Amino acid sequence: MAKIPPPKKGRPTIFTPELGDFICEIVATNPKSLQALSQEFKEIPDQRTVNIWRWKHPDFAKKFNEAKEFQAQLLGERVIDIMDDTSNDYIENEEGKMVPNMVNIQRAKLQIDGIKFITPKLARKFYGDKVEHEHAVFSHDEWVAKFNGSNNEDKSDDDR
Repeated sequence: MAKIPPPKKGRPTIFTPELGDFICEIVATNPKSLQALSQEFKEIPDQRTVNIWRWKHPDFAKKFNEAKEFQAQLLGERVIDIMDDTSNDYIENEEGKMVPNMVNIQRAKLQIDGIKFITPKLARKFYGDKVEHEHAVFSHDEWVAKFNGSNNEDKSDDDR
């Protein structure tokens, strides 16, 4: 009778579409980093494996990028929570007076700045800088006038 091999220990290393969908769902609904999520969920492999899967499986890469866009929206909403949380903004000093807790305030500022830095990279459509392009069409005579730095229509008869 053949021996049944013992179950494998460790994280999954073989990609399946179902596992890919699970990873994308967790990423899209959680503001934590992929590294933190892989530590929290035993089904999610380490970041390196997920990135290899993104490289090898274009459908997964597309879904993962969409999940990161959703995650960016969660992070954007997290800024509101950080701004509204004033619970530790003041502490009592040795004299019994309430004074600003600069450590807590600076930490909140750092968190918000970090979110402001990362969200445009994760979701350009929602948080990226808008670039406006101006298009102009000039006639040949207008181009010549602009190139020469003059506009004959604006000059008086004495200047011509």
